Amino acid sequence: AARLAAIRRTNNAIQEMEQNLSISNVEDEAVRYVKNSGFHELIMEASGNRLLGLVASPVFDVLKSRFRREDLEKNHWERVDNEHREIFGHIEAGDPDGAESAMTAHLRRLESTYESIDITTHP
Repeated sequence: AARLAAIRRTNNAIQEMEQNLSISNVEDEAVRYVKNSGFHELIMEASGNRLLGLVASPVFDVLKSRFRREDLEKNHWERVDNEHREIFGHIEAGDPDGAESAMTAHLRRLESTYESIDITTHP
């Protein structure tokens, strides 16, 4: 999705993504979740692939309810901010290779993070 978003981005999409960048300073977990997932949803929307949003919806539902966020490392949200800024920078610049690479690295790092706070495997 990030690759396609870098190719198909619009000024409006860029502005909306930028509004969802900073989440590390948000205290309210519900607001942080909305901004974080919103950033990813905006990338999928900017990609122009409507199927992505439909497929991702159940994933976001799981992310919202299945993890103990209080067990996250202290600098987790700062790292997410930095990674989102990197992804955004590539999309804004129209760099599909950079956007894809940065998103892949972001999702790989999050995989191990979510595994460590999954309530079904670490009750």
